[in-house]
Amino acid sequence: MTKFQISKYDPAFKTEEGKYLKDDWTSISDIGKIYDGKLLTVDDYLDVEAKYINVIKKILDETESSYLRVVGLEKFDDSLNKIDNVPYDNKSDEIYKSLEEGKVLNLNDAIILTKLILRENVWCYLTNKYVTIQIGNDYYLNVALEIKPSFFNSLDDDLGLFVRSI
Repeated sequence: MTKFQISKYDPAFKTEEGKYLKDDWTSISDIGKIYDGKLLTVDDYLDVEAKYINVIKKILDETESSYLRVVGLEKFDDSLNKIDNVPYDNKSDEIYKSLEEGKVLNLNDAIILTKLILRENVWCYLTNKYVTIQIGNDYYLNVALEIKPSFFNSLDDDLGLFVRSI
């Protein structure tokens, strides 16, 4: 499988060593703080989160995936700790409580879980025979695929996200 990293970080602002030069948020916990002279609002956060979810949906569609399996599960609490003023899907609590290693999720539930991972409520890989999805620190999305999806070439124009081979 070929590995790719997708992020909101424009490579034009990275040094040759990979250090990002702009002051940018890296976590949902940064809501309410100032980055690059601008207050990060819930709406700003949700806009970026939606872009990541959109990319994941496109990857799942392109790979004709019908399920994802939970691997390497790390739950931090017995119940879901929701963040004030951030909307959660109706099934978020149910999905969180029922999570266990190896659980197979339909794509709708996997997308809800992906939001919980982005929001740092839980951590795991999501995988099947076509794709492995891993959301890492600092809002990096790592995917392993058999082939590079054609839409990757226009991610920066379409969604303001950037992709690189890793």
